[in-house]
Parts: sequence; structure tokens; C-alpha cells
Amino acid sequence: MLISFESFFFIIIFKACVAVYVLSHCWEITLAIFDVGSSIVTSVSAGYLTPTASSLGIWGLNAFDAEISAMNVGELMAACLEAILVNTAMSIMSVLIEVVLFGRMMEIYMYISVAPIPFSTLINKEWGMIGTNYIRTLCALAFQTFFIIICVVIFNALVASIVTTTLIKGMWDVLLYTVLLCMMLFKSGTISRSIFNAH
Repeated sequence: MLISFESFFFIIIFKACVAVYVLSHCWEITLAIFDVGSSIVTSVSAGYLTPTASSLGIWGLNAFDAEISAMNVGELMAACLEAILVNTAMSIMSVLIEVVLFGRMMEIYMYISVAPIPFSTLINKEWGMIGTNYIRTLCALAFQTFFIIICVVIFNALVASIVTTTLIKGMWDVLLYTVLLCMMLFKSGTISRSIFNAH
């Protein structure tokens, strides 16, 4: 099918106008995506992120004193070593969690800084998938925080459900759930990208 010169000229002018409009508003579009993600995260965190009390706190210091008083020297040394191990592991987990959160922020800044390049490909038929995939990736980054909030909510529920008779077992349970939280935080980006089909 042949296109007349006037139609061809109109298509070129229309595509150029759309491209100029998209490029001149790429920052607003990018920030709008993150505003939508931020509003969802704010509403979810306000409803579900509440402080939880675990049975370890309810169990109390009196029971801990009684448990320590009943131990002999060997048991006390073993409990001290276990507490040091758990404390070290928790410190490592907290550093890893911070790495995930700060790495996500750096990833967001890197993606936003190059926004005009992928947005400039949106109108082109051959290169349009670059811009489309960029928008999908922005949506995945914006909603990754939602999945991080879900991980933290589940972690709070798991810690609140710990029922223990000894403090050492309770510490190991908290460590186990913290390792699980750390693993899921590392996977939150992959989960978000798979939902938005961003690659």
C-alpha cells in the first residue's frame, strides 16, 4: 500500500511532535511512576507496619535471670558463645539489609539519570522496546519497596509468633527469621521485575 507524500509528511511531523513532547516531559513521567509507587507504599505501610511484641519480650527479664541462675559454668559459657554467635550474625544481617536498601536507591538514581535516552526510543518502531522495557523497569523499581514492606510485615508476624521456653532458642529463632528476611529482600527486585516483565 502506497502512502501519499502528504500522509507521510504528516506521520513524520506527528511522530516528531510526540517525541519532543515525551522527551521534554520524561522527568515528569519518571517521577510520576515513582509517585504512584510511593503512595501505594505509604498506604500499605501505614496500615500494616505496626510495632509487634514477641513472646521474648513478654517472657521478660525475670525468666531470663531465673534461667541464667539455674545454669552451671559450662552451660553459661555455651550460652555466652551462642549469644556472641547470634549477635555477630545479626550484625552481619543488618549490614546486608542496609546494602539491599542503599543499593536499591543507587539503582533508582542510575535509572533516572539516563531517562531521556530510553524515552527517545519510544516512538521508533524498531527501537521502541528499549523505551517500553525502561518504563517496565521503572515500575518494577517503584514497586520493589512494596515487596520489601511485605517482607518486613511477614517478618514482624513471624517474630511475634515465636513461642519459646528458653532465651537461647528464642535468639536462634529470631536469627533464622532475620536470615529469611535478608534472603527475601535480596529477591524482592527479581520478584518485582518478573511481575512487570522487565528484563
